[in-house]
Amino acid sequence: MLGTLIDNKNQKSGISNAELERISKEYYLPVYKYCNVKLGDEKSYSDDVTDEIFALLCEKWDSLRKENVKAWIYRTADNIHCQQDKPRNYKLGFLL
Repeated sequence: MLGTLIDNKNQKSGISNAELERISKEYYLPVYKYCNVKLGDEKSYSDDVTDEIFALLCEKWDSLRKENVKAWIYRTADNIHCQQDKPRNYKLGFLL
């Protein structure tokens, strides 16, 4: 679902394929929609950001507090959005 990038990162982390699949099924689409709203309906960019979030999840898995995965995912989405150089209309509000 998330492509080769995540497969490669997953091999280096402690997250199992089953756990990654479970988290992806639960959060991928909601996070994609959240990013799409925050980024002003830029669908291809939202795809890239969402993939980046899940790649980072694999990379950081061993140091995450597992009970806070949802919060970490959405905070990472906000952080990636805020780090972008392109001026954007930042839309407040959450779609959780």
